[in-house]
Amino acid sequence: MSRSALQNSLVKAAVVAGLILSAGAAALGWGMTGHEIAVRRAVGILPDEMKPFFVANRENITLFADEPDALSRVDSSEGANHYLDLDAFDSYPFHNIPADEAEFAKRFGAEATGKGRLPWAVRDTYGRLVAAFRARDYEAILEHAGYLAHYVSDSTMPLHATKNYKGQETGNVVFSTEAADRHVHVRFEIGMIDLYFDDIDKAVAAAVGQPHRVEDAAAEALANLKASYSLIDRILETDKEALAPEGKADTLYYKTMYDKVGDVAKAQLALAAEEVASYWRSAWEDAGKPRLIAGEVRLTVDPLTIKPAEKAGNQGNETEAAK
Repeated sequence: MSRSALQNSLVKAAVVAGLILSAGAAALGWGMTGHEIAVRRAVGILPDEMKPFFVANRENITLFADEPDALSRVDSSEGANHYLDLDAFDSYPFHNIPADEAEFAKRFGAEATGKGRLPWAVRDTYGRLVAAFRARDYEAILEHAGYLAHYVSDSTMPLHATKNYKGQETGNVVFSTEAADRHVHVRFEIGMIDLYFDDIDKAVAAAVGQPHRVEDAAAEALANLKASYSLIDRILETDKEALAPEGKADTLYYKTMYDKVGDVAKAQLALAAEEVASYWRSAWEDAGKPRLIAGEVRLTVDPLTIKPAEKAGNQGNETEAAK
């Protein structure tokens, strides 16, 4: 293992430990394992003109895909990029929530972005990736491809579409413990995914489709959020059933969850991989399909090297840091 790879592994391990310990205050996207699956399988379905570059740099793209969660711990403004509380504004199927951010703010007030802005984080990051492709700035391509993969994958995670993201309104929080997995968000997207990684990864590889053209980055992310919302009740109800009667997340709990909602995780992660590849390909097309190198990019700054003085904003309220 190279010195850079070793450093990345050590930093990643430290970030995982820190984020899991703090997950009670802010649960992660799909967790590192889920995002790893989405990136890996997205790379595998890219067109031939893109694939060699992404294969050669997949490890660093995956690490950049982990960075938004790490960044949310030092920058309180980052958290809102990971979710949108649809049910804070409308009822399913959410026809009154527009894809245009200005119209959204006009309709619900400027403060509404405090309840999330994931579709527009996707739009903004997509634009940065297009610019990086045009400039053939390979280091920037890796960074923005990783960030975009994270936000796009979050749009397929059902609990990123609701204000009840921990299950705090429906009895899905075990208040008798301070363990990181005391609420359903962490149990579903981290605990279960990590425990059944091999099976889920194989299922995603078999189920993932082919990339398609993304015409409107924000609108597609919003559509993914709206569609994923319909899966929330099933997750919450299964979680309560699996917790009873002991009220703890033990081996039997996770087996019950996986038996009954493992298919949800597999299908949504397969969708995440397809969506990530679709956004990457569309950004490359919008940039004029530049020719990409086939080798590994030598980075000037390793992924997951969060510098608070450079990247942090207001370090105050982290109540919903990254869900």
